[in-house]
Amino acid sequence: MAKRGQKVDVARTKAEAAARLGVSVRTITNWSRHPAFPDCSRGYPIPDLLEFKRLFKSGRGDPNLERAARLKAISEARIKLADARRKEREEQVARGRLVDRDVVLDAITGAIAVARDGLMRRVPRELAALVPRKQRQEFLAAAEERVARILDEFASLVESALTDGGQTKDSVS
Repeated sequence: MAKRGQKVDVARTKAEAAARLGVSVRTITNWSRHPAFPDCSRGYPIPDLLEFKRLFKSGRGDPNLERAARLKAISEARIKLADARRKEREEQVARGRLVDRDVVLDAITGAIAVARDGLMRRVPRELAALVPRKQRQEFLAAAEERVARILDEFASLVESALTDGGQTKDSVS
């Protein structure tokens, strides 16, 4: 394997790699199924493939058996971690430490509706008191319309932030 910063000799196609290694394309295809086969997602690294071929042909059995065992251990560790996280989440739900997302959204939506109603009653009237009496009725109607529009926009922003805010879990802690 090449060291960091060192340029790696890479074949662009499976056919080019096979020709440079002196094997058939079918052999490369068969090798690619092996868990210790080098990553070829960005081309075929010739030094890594030569090492794989050397180990495979040396009669040692599985090439780079340690690497295959490490990959298997990593995979098993990831599965255990996912299971542990799932169990922890289930325990938190059972203890009431996590609340269903829909319950939270309903509570927030209700709180926004109450706040909106209170603001709609107070803000336009408070502002209208600052305007001369002759213009108050006209101002009050315009203020109510604008405050309603602003609060509706705010409610939409909050709702979209809660529902589309990049959260993928169904529960909130």
